[in-house]
Amino acid sequence: MKKLLGIVVLGLLLSGNAYGDQQKKFQTYVLTNLSYEYLECHSYFLIMSQALKNNNSSKPELINKYIFLSNEFGDMGHLFGLEAGMSNEALLARNKLISDEMINSLDKNFINVPILINKYEKFCQSIYKNPNNRKKFWLNKA
Repeated sequence: MKKLLGIVVLGLLLSGNAYGDQQKKFQTYVLTNLSYEYLECHSYFLIMSQALKNNNSSKPELINKYIFLSNEFGDMGHLFGLEAGMSNEALLARNKLISDEMINSLDKNFINVPILINKYEKFCQSIYKNPNNRKKFWLNKA
């Protein structure tokens, strides 16, 4: 009887550990994906602000708005990444890869910025207006 009780207790402890590991993987998955998307929006708004500056835009309020949004998304993307267990170095590398990919999609020419607008504007605005929807998306997907 003691042996059976010991096996049951050990089984419960191990399953609790497995559950904890599963929770950790689940949380890491959600946070890593949120981090990536927030860093995408960070790069998008930063590139958009630079495109407007290079075009000598007469809309400094829009440039400032894009810089503000870039900073907000960058901070959140960084926090999500750190919470997922990523290092600062990994987050900087991820951000560089995202930015490089976006710039390359423009053929390194701001005249092609509509490519980014088409791909990211609505997406990033929707995350900014209702971040909980994106969290729910990744929670459901996990």
